[in-house]
Amino acid sequence: MWPLLLALGMPSVEAGELDGGLLLRVRLKPVAEARQTQVTLDDLANLYSADLNLLRRAMAIPMGRAPEPGTTLTVRSEHIWRWIAPRLGVGSDNVVFEGPASVVVAAPGIAVHAHAQPSKPPATEPRAVVRGDWATLTAQSGPLTLESRVEVLEDGAVGHLVRVRRPNAGDTMQARVSGPGRVEMPQ
Repeated sequence: MWPLLLALGMPSVEAGELDGGLLLRVRLKPVAEARQTQVTLDDLANLYSADLNLLRRAMAIPMGRAPEPGTTLTVRSEHIWRWIAPRLGVGSDNVVFEGPASVVVAAPGIAVHAHAQPSKPPATEPRAVVRGDWATLTAQSGPLTLESRVEVLEDGAVGHLVRVRRPNAGDTMQARVSGPGRVEMPQ
């Protein structure tokens, strides 16, 4: 199958790389248009793999909500890697990233030039939680305090509300960032 991928434009791969366990090549696009309200990895990158099942799973990985109409957002490649690695179950030595250090994503139906800048100014407050990382969720009811591990779905500074998800849960909830790696249920 590798010759077919090479014919489709995949750069040549040394034989040692294939024998070494290379499973997925991710070529990031400099500019991407969200096709739907939910952005997938397939929107942000061209993906190549000899493993069709892995390729399908990688293409379908949700990356977050599309930007609002008239706006853009920028996604950095290291955030993409931290987000997809646990979902694919592959190590960094099995995936090759190519392309720009970040991808500018536009709302569906909005054309963006390759040198576009994000329309939202960068946050001035330092991020206490980062999308794709795990955080400790604290919920308090009277004298009872419960702690649980959650996956952070949005970057956030202390005091901001972010979406989080419990392990193996499909639904999300909002939590307030209380410190580095810590969120709490809003009162």
